[in-house]
Amino acid sequence: MPVSSTHASSSESAVRLRHTLAALLLIAFPDVLSVCAENQAISAENDRVPNIVLILADDMGYSDLGCYGGEIQTPNLDRLAADGLRFSQFYNCALCGPSRAALMTGLHPHQVGIFQWTGLLNNRCVTLFELLKEAGYTTCAVGRLDMVTADNWHDPAMIQRYVDRFLGSTGHTGPGN
Repeated sequence: MPVSSTHASSSESAVRLRHTLAALLLIAFPDVLSVCAENQAISAENDRVPNIVLILADDMGYSDLGCYGGEIQTPNLDRLAADGLRFSQFYNCALCGPSRAALMTGLHPHQVGIFQWTGLLNNRCVTLFELLKEAGYTTCAVGRLDMVTADNWHDPAMIQRYVDRFLGSTGHTGPGN
């Protein structure tokens, strides 16, 4: 059966249209890839979590650091403070253990079960360490961890509840104190 000229022209038009669309796709494809790559780079940049360095020092007053108006020169800490987040209001206890417990839990020391230099956090509270671990952070504590007692300082599970890595002592009663 012969093909009519109308059918042939519409068939040719369809072929031309497909070729044109294919050419447009090939021309536009690198731009689409470029936009996708840019979006992925922006997304990766937004997904990047900040490093957190939290410093708690015993027997230091609010205005002892230069960044808080202190007379002592503390240029390295001042530089960290300038690029980071500074706390200006925090409940403080006269003892180090309860102060650490308050900072790590956001609760008053009596709510978490630490009343003395050392103590054991009750199981009803969640620590900043635990929240950071859940968010994908690797946690490390350096120095003293006053959230365990003399009876359980050597228990790895007790330490791992709080941090992935620990370099220091677990209070005033462990070895090395």
